[in-house]
Amino acid sequence: MTAQKLEEPIRRLEVPRLDALEKALGETKYTTDNVEEDALYVRVVRSPHPHALIRRIDSSRAERVPGVVRIATARDIPGSNYIGYVVQDRPLLCHDKVRFVGDSVALVIADTSESAELGVQEVKVDYEELPAVFDPGEALKPGAPKIHPGGNLTARHFVRLGDAEEGLVRADFVVRGTYSTPIQEQAYLETEAALAYPKSDSMVVLGSMQNPFMVKKAMATVLGRAVPNVRIIQAPTGGGFGGKQDAPDEVCSMAALAAWLTKRPALLAFSREESAAFHPKRHPMIFDREMGVSSDGKITAVRASILADGGAYASLSERVLFVAVTTAAGPYEIPNVHIDGTTVYTNNVPMGAFRGFGKPQASFAAELQMDEAAERLGMDPAEFRLRNILKAGSTAPTGQVLTSSVGLEECLVRARADSAWDAKRRTGPGQGEKKRGIGMACTIHPEGLNGEADAATASVEITAVGQVVVKTGLTEYGQGIHTGFVHIVSKVLGTSPDRVSVVMPDTDVVPDSGPTVASRSTVFGGKAILLAAEKLRGKLAKVASEMLSCPPEVIVFEGDTARCQGRDDGRVGFEELVSECFRRKLNLKEEGTFVKPLPFWEAGHGDLSPSYTFAVHVAEVEVDTETGKVEVVNYTAAHESGTVISRDQFESQIIGGVAQGLGYALMEELILKDGIIRNKTFLDYHIPTAADVPHIRTIIVEAPDDFGPFGAKGVGEAGIEPVAAAVGNAVYNALGFPIRRFPFTPERVYEAIEERASRS
Repeated sequence: MTAQKLEEPIRRLEVPRLDALEKALGETKYTTDNVEEDALYVRVVRSPHPHALIRRIDSSRAERVPGVVRIATARDIPGSNYIGYVVQDRPLLCHDKVRFVGDSVALVIADTSESAELGVQEVKVDYEELPAVFDPGEALKPGAPKIHPGGNLTARHFVRLGDAEEGLVRADFVVRGTYSTPIQEQAYLETEAALAYPKSDSMVVLGSMQNPFMVKKAMATVLGRAVPNVRIIQAPTGGGFGGKQDAPDEVCSMAALAAWLTKRPALLAFSREESAAFHPKRHPMIFDREMGVSSDGKITAVRASILADGGAYASLSERVLFVAVTTAAGPYEIPNVHIDGTTVYTNNVPMGAFRGFGKPQASFAAELQMDEAAERLGMDPAEFRLRNILKAGSTAPTGQVLTSSVGLEECLVRARADSAWDAKRRTGPGQGEKKRGIGMACTIHPEGLNGEADAATASVEITAVGQVVVKTGLTEYGQGIHTGFVHIVSKVLGTSPDRVSVVMPDTDVVPDSGPTVASRSTVFGGKAILLAAEKLRGKLAKVASEMLSCPPEVIVFEGDTARCQGRDDGRVGFEELVSECFRRKLNLKEEGTFVKPLPFWEAGHGDLSPSYTFAVHVAEVEVDTETGKVEVVNYTAAHESGTVISRDQFESQIIGGVAQGLGYALMEELILKDGIIRNKTFLDYHIPTAADVPHIRTIIVEAPDDFGPFGAKGVGEAGIEPVAAAVGNAVYNALGFPIRRFPFTPERVYEAIEERASRS
């Protein structure tokens, strides 16, 4: 039996969330709930300047503050001072200069958090201010302040397919526009935190994170030979959304440094304001885009340039840019594509990973321009998309031929019907001050680490008492993946879900399964778990066949029993079967590794991933033309993510993604002025509440995939990717003209209405 060719449909177990009751009762212990009495508290001295040389650090007064145990600077670091996910360009503690407001300069370590705060105020740093640059376009100009020794260019990427210039010339018309997307804050409920415990020859750190093995690598680099053994344990994590992909490298390393210097446990936990000031955000991007269209509604070419502000350090800018560039043409069959992307260092807060990873920005530009082209054609936007949409056998804008599992057309057809699209488009915006509009947006999401090798390893073990233990380095931080893993193991072994448990990631206990990013957990981690479980199933089937006197290949596992297919005269219980295996001294622990086929990418074209997730969203809005307020009144989200393992989990991911996307579309905009974040708290940085989120109808389209477990694909990121574009097109439909920059706040919409009126 193979995972992709089950003779029966996957059983809908609908296992309750493993952590639901514990969290609902407030019993979950997060990092800060584990602090012991002898723990020290760590606070960070941060730069008030966006760009400055450090001339001197005077900690003498801070050292005299009652309760302060130690002040740490860069010279106290036993290993390397430089960390970074892709490029090691970020100092743990700045020693020569600072590059953004909030850059780390020193640590104050004290007996109480109050003493540590007082100590921070008493550390005096002599700065020599340098010219700063905050605009990515300005940062590329000759003579701009040089932020890093190599200059201000972070990375470039491009896509080439066909001849875009020729495609634009042969088009019957060309739509052109500039589209801008804002900075977005991850706004997770639990801020960054790490608790470090020094041992005689090792360091153990418990922390809130997404990637324990990445943290281990960074921390080992910082501690160097001084600490030969480093162990990272993921604590229950209160949200991540990409923000805890590389930030924990810094947080855990600082806590570990404090613990190493003092030989006592040390806690570093950020306030909301400090978290907002320090961790990487969603990249703001500017798209200059043009699209050629023929009179019969076919796209002939897309040419675009993308400029992204990467902030003061590289973080994941290079990879975010790659994803934005390779998805910027949208999920359409376009013969001629020419896209260039650039990301730039500025003296703003660093930008990094955020759910969607460049695709929400690319989707906004592509999908808004689709509606502009449809208007020029006099064609319904849904019909225009259907004429160009990717299907099985289509060539994607990167040159990859999509061979299977492409359910985008069905998503569009069903979302169109469910939302009453045709009737509402015919009705129009209506009369009076409040205008109604309905808009659509499509998305394509490559599975896993795009354009890179990707693999995951996991183990499954059955204990002597019949419990099944899953070990994986993939982290649970709210998305419910551990519950999904229980689904998979229960299905393969035919056991009750109650028998299955998933170990929290601990780098000394679990295998490295790669980063918990890119919606790869179910596809890659789940497939590795499935492969391990199938090996165990094979061992169990062999023993069960001897106990029941039938061939192993006809053994059926279900309901915590094994039986011979086609016979009802005998069964063996799971625990009895396991006991027999142990009596025979069989090893009931297996490891599975799933390796993605290596993608081909060369000279701006090739394959990003063996499979893709697709979605079509439809938003209906009401725009008050007197105030500019936009209210989303109806929302439909149709998703194709292969086989759905758990409907409840699937729908919750879509609804959560849409809710977060509505915040991005309507109200979330981190305000940066001269490098200073002006809205660091939820008092001024607004995120959606229940009152802001309409009823979200979900449509599930299943197109089983050849790679994922039981044919499943990822779902976590796709839910947010088309939201801003769908809302933007609905606003366009209501007002009769596009607004090419969001969020669609009342002020921005009202100004656009007034500007339009002044020109007419």
